[in-house]
Amino acid sequence: MSKRKEYHIKDLNNSTVIKQKFRTGDSIVYKQKNGLTDLYGSTAGEQNPSNLEAPLTPSKIINMKAKWQTATTLEDFKQLAELEKTVSKNRFKILIVQNDNLGLFSLSKILKDINFKSIVCASSFSDAVSHLNNQKFNLVLSAYRLNDTRDGRQLYLHIQEKQIDTQFLMVSDFNEFERNNLAHIKVPTLPAPKEAYAPKEYKEIIKTKILQFYMANLIKDIYGNERYLKVKNKVNRVITPKLIQTFERASTKNQFKILVVDDEPMLVDIVVDSLAQIGFRSTVVADSHESAIEELENNKFDLVLCDYELPSKTVKHGAGKALFDFLKQKEKNEKLSTQFVLISGYHPTQLENLKKYGILCLNKIQESEDDLEFLDYVNIITKGVYVKLLRLVLTSGLE
Repeated sequence: MSKRKEYHIKDLNNSTVIKQKFRTGDSIVYKQKNGLTDLYGSTAGEQNPSNLEAPLTPSKIINMKAKWQTATTLEDFKQLAELEKTVSKNRFKILIVQNDNLGLFSLSKILKDINFKSIVCASSFSDAVSHLNNQKFNLVLSAYRLNDTRDGRQLYLHIQEKQIDTQFLMVSDFNEFERNNLAHIKVPTLPAPKEAYAPKEYKEIIKTKILQFYMANLIKDIYGNERYLKVKNKVNRVITPKLIQTFERASTKNQFKILVVDDEPMLVDIVVDSLAQIGFRSTVVADSHESAIEELENNKFDLVLCDYELPSKTVKHGAGKALFDFLKQKEKNEKLSTQFVLISGYHPTQLENLKKYGILCLNKIQESEDDLEFLDYVNIITKGVYVKLLRLVLTSGLE
């Protein structure tokens, strides 16, 4: 039995080019991308991800889920990979309007604890309006009392009057006058504690509220704004704490598990490093047909990247295909869903017959018109599978 090798990479060096010889004798060059740099270059980064899919109606959700579950072409995964920017918390911009530094610090820390880092702060009505005029925010968190003659209630009314497209939540330790002043307008509110330091219960409530706003924003991206407004009440009902917990687990890339099956250690190291560069660091490696089966029997993986030819005691040729058959039978019995990608150094025409089984095949030496390399495609597919998982979770309550 081969030794299990599991990667949980926390940091990588900043080398810009990695070269590796494969068994074909050819070389491949991987140009390292920083963080989540777009794989298509700057022009693709300027596209609006929501334009890649037409607005959906609830009746089409099941068809949409079926399409994601059966995505088998590189074009399918390129489209899904582009949508990663849609689900990124760094894309979700929050404006905090608070008149005291302690409240500002407390809210900022709670947001950063759940990985919202695109935060702008203001202390007065005029500062907040200036920010809203110059930037697009997904959510405004405002106190009632602000550092000028106008208050949070007037800020909410200003946003409504100017039809600024943002969500709003007033977080404040309301007194009786303020509660009465808000009674006749439908402003979302959340009472804040009067203590200097927020208790644990309040932190959990505010985290849940923020995640509800975040997930509602993603559903808006899926549906389109017009359709979202029609289903908004249902959206608010289905985004339950249980769904939020499931979504949060799914949206943690370190919990997105990948099994890499290959008997070439140097190739495995490059693939694992490539995935880690875009945030996927929970990777397990198997170097034979038998060790891969053992991993699949004992663990749940979201993605399997598997060589076509593997050392095997029972399969003479194409052990990767045999592993695919094992996985599909396991999924049938246990109702699991794992994306399987077959990797090979053979010419594409030699693997043509595998397409009828719904297997996505990648060549280690990739010849493509759009000048993407093998590792680029690995990263695209991985991001695509990740987004597919998130959006299936997100729409699970809207059928």
